Amino acid sequence: MTALIGVPLLFFGLLELGLRLAGFGYPTGFLLKSSDHGEKTFVQNNRFGWRFFGPRMARQPYATSIPRAKPPDTIRIFVLGESAAYGDPQPRFGLPRMLEAMLELRHPDRKFEVVNAAMTAINSHVILPLARDCAKARADVWVIYMGNNEVVGPFGAGTVFGNQTTPLPLIRAGLALKATRTGQLFDAVRGAAHKTTGSGEWEGMRMFVQYKLAGSDPRLVAVYENFGQNLKDIIAAGRNSDAKIVLSTVAVNLKDCAPFASLHRADLSESQQSDWQHFFDAGAKAQAGGDFRQASTDYDQAEQIDESFAELRFRRGQCALALNDGGAVQKEFVAARDLDALRFRCDSRLNEIIRQQAAGDVTLADGERALAEASPNGIPGAELFYEHVHLTFLGNYVLTRALAEKVEQTLTLPESAPWPDTAECAQRLGHTPRDTLLGLSDILGRLTDVPFTFQANHDEQMRRLTEAARGLPPANSAGALRAAQSAAEAALARWPDDAMLLEQLGEIKQAQGDYAGALAAAQRALDQVP
Repeated sequence: MTALIGVPLLFFGLLELGLRLAGFGYPTGFLLKSSDHGEKTFVQNNRFGWRFFGPRMARQPYATSIPRAKPPDTIRIFVLGESAAYGDPQPRFGLPRMLEAMLELRHPDRKFEVVNAAMTAINSHVILPLARDCAKARADVWVIYMGNNEVVGPFGAGTVFGNQTTPLPLIRAGLALKATRTGQLFDAVRGAAHKTTGSGEWEGMRMFVQYKLAGSDPRLVAVYENFGQNLKDIIAAGRNSDAKIVLSTVAVNLKDCAPFASLHRADLSESQQSDWQHFFDAGAKAQAGGDFRQASTDYDQAEQIDESFAELRFRRGQCALALNDGGAVQKEFVAARDLDALRFRCDSRLNEIIRQQAAGDVTLADGERALAEASPNGIPGAELFYEHVHLTFLGNYVLTRALAEKVEQTLTLPESAPWPDTAECAQRLGHTPRDTLLGLSDILGRLTDVPFTFQANHDEQMRRLTEAARGLPPANSAGALRAAQSAAEAALARWPDDAMLLEQLGEIKQAQGDYAGALAAAQRALDQVP
């Protein structure tokens, strides 16, 4: 019996040692130890995502370089989450940067170090090992803003990353195995044996269009259970590192983001579907003609046959909004989100789990409520979101203000200045109309692809964003570049060691044709974040 156990253990132990000595494989921690200019630091691991997505699809973390030993005069804050927390499409103006700016301006006598530990396309299965690794950095506060990718992210019920039905213990065991060089070897061999005709490259949201789930799909039960357990363990990791936890609900675009896909209930007969389609088409025609009352009547008839079709609920919400039917507006738009068969947005159940976990020493920041209160009719839309979940500059400001108040509360910081307004935060971050245009241009490019083109209000979205972009000076016009340069230089005059501002200045000078100035700014940025 001893030989039966000992021989395999010895074999795999020697294999692991041999693979490491040969330099095979990659580190799996989120933070790596480095020595920058003689200082012991933590830097981001650009291969962290390989374990979950593979080398070709994995997104990279945000550039980070922080002292391993937190300076005694510094308040260290980690922001954990997905692309919305990361700040997509412009992380230099996203939640982590906005939080740092807001706290600095509110408390000019304190030093804040906000680390962007969020990543695109990840979910709680990825954030848990990420968080456990971040514990070694001994942050004062963890800010957690996650929930949009639970279905489509790794091991979700509608994902292209990993098995969709694996029990949680097996998911964790598999990830633990991949943390070893031996596991990485097996994974590489398996991947080579199962190569498909696909490119294997990141293709954005279009990769998921074949993985639709009805709101009643039983696989969602496991999604919610796994999210709850992962969130509980993430919070425990933060507690064990002596970090205070600020946990936020997740806001999404309800008013101006039509569902990406809709499904009828499974038991709908052919005749029922025919009747439903008749009423739906009649309602859509009346709605297009501006007769919202007649459209609502037709949609009511369709709903009595099948209320589970997400686009129907969205259109009912639009009609209720046009008719000032406040009681129905919230209900219908929320139902449209919760029934969306391509589930790229945090839903009601996930936010309910977040609220349940925010108990005891965990501080709840109700981001969902904050953005609702800042929106007309209490329904978040295009005023705060670019598309489904990614926030505009104003949206990031509103969300961050709600989070910053809770961070201040958990740290028991005394008030020393008023909370900065959006203009002050823009000045601190060097944000100008040129950046607004660059963000709009990025999003407009995305909206030309599926699944955005499937949305009922796609044309309206494109028209709104295009008109907004046309109202701004061209990004590389002389005036826009001068204004951007002035804004970056003014911010750097007060914060000369801000690597992101230096990076911005370098990009602006490059666009101006000042390559020597661009190189100098880029080098100064690299001195701060190698």
